[in-house]
Amino acid sequence: MRKLLGLTAVFAVSIGLAGCGGGGPHAATSTSTPSTSAPSTSAPRSPTTTTRPGPSAYDQLAAFVGAAEQADARLRSAATLINGAGPPWPSPVPAPIVAAVEAANPEPVTTTIPAGLPAELLRRSILVYSDLASRWFAMRWFGTEGFPYLEPSPTVQEELLRALANGAPAAARFTSDVDGLIATARSSPPVAVASPTSQDAADLLLLVQWTNGMNGGCESTGGTVVTTLPPIVWAAHDDVSGTINGVDFDAHVEAATWRVTIHAC
Repeated sequence: MRKLLGLTAVFAVSIGLAGCGGGGPHAATSTSTPSTSAPSTSAPRSPTTTTRPGPSAYDQLAAFVGAAEQADARLRSAATLINGAGPPWPSPVPAPIVAAVEAANPEPVTTTIPAGLPAELLRRSILVYSDLASRWFAMRWFGTEGFPYLEPSPTVQEELLRALANGAPAAARFTSDVDGLIATARSSPPVAVASPTSQDAADLLLLVQWTNGMNGGCESTGGTVVTTLPPIVWAAHDDVSGTINGVDFDAHVEAATWRVTIHAC
């Protein structure tokens, strides 16, 4: 019997004074290479060399890099527990696995991305986050959502294997993507962080929400690495604020906080 997960047509998320949150647009398409287990990566690390004397943009991005690497470690720990329990996996999922998967949710990492990054640093930051989101949504059914079917049948076991495989490409490239971000940040001048009520802050929230949706919207299970940022067009029409990759969104400020909604599941 299929378990209904209560899909909604719209996700609404807020951005506070300290940074941004997330939600999600529409279903993701997977370009991953099949695997039979939850992916893991090597231990986190941060290059210490610099290519720019004095202050650099890395000063503003160091917190995000550190948070991303901590999220990577939590994802690897959750993957180890999942791999150790199956296949086949029992239903309900053992509580330690559920707790590890929920603790590995990388969305809080996005609050450490500064608003107002120049285009290439923004692209590389979202790329790193998408690596994490791809992996987490690939293991979503081992969290509080539970299995997509109520019975731990061969059908659901195959579905679980396919979902886990979606995170493998992102896990394989995470280290190099973080290194690329660090190198670019260290060779770039310091960033003037934008106000939390600026359009830059809203754009950042939209990109995070878009990334989440491409990996988790409409019951998707990861597999999308965002290598190119979708275009954001601010042009009010039909009671919406603009479009992201052609999809309508609403955006308005409430008490110094952006509230952004992308109109897709």
